[in-house]
Amino acid sequence: FCVIILASSLSDCTSVKDELGARIGSRNSYKVQGGLDAIAEIHKVLDDDQNGAVDSLESGDFIREDLSIDDEGQEDQRQLSLHNGDNSISVLDMQKNWLNSIVHNWTTADVELWLTDVVGLPQYLPIFRKHKIDGNLLPRLALNTDHLIQTQLGISDQNHKNKLILKAMDLV
Repeated sequence: FCVIILASSLSDCTSVKDELGARIGSRNSYKVQGGLDAIAEIHKVLDDDQNGAVDSLESGDFIREDLSIDDEGQEDQRQLSLHNGDNSISVLDMQKNWLNSIVHNWTTADVELWLTDVVGLPQYLPIFRKHKIDGNLLPRLALNTDHLIQTQLGISDQNHKNKLILKAMDLV
């Protein structure tokens, strides 16, 4: 597992592996692992100085620029949710937060509601149903791993792709 390689100590490796194993069955492990790998890649994108931790300055830049949040109150709230009172976020922190999030456990029906009500792109419901997009795949959608949105889902409109990436990133 990639998670084991990214962990900071042997005990972290064991706890993440145990947690991962307890949460998933063999049928869904590839989806969960793909999501965790995408979380690690998102961490790399956020870690501007590449020191292995995302500090509040780096996440603040991301919140303002990439998520387009201008309101200081919203920015502070997003910072608190990302950092949980800590000054830096490791890959392992992000992966554990993801595994414990409600969104990680979303069903395809939950994702379809999000696609319609939050993203505002209900025309893609048949594609999301066909590919069984659930919460586990949202980090890959946020990162657009392997150009997932265009090559696998067939969504070519650049504005729609950008909207999906931003809204998925906001969930992750």
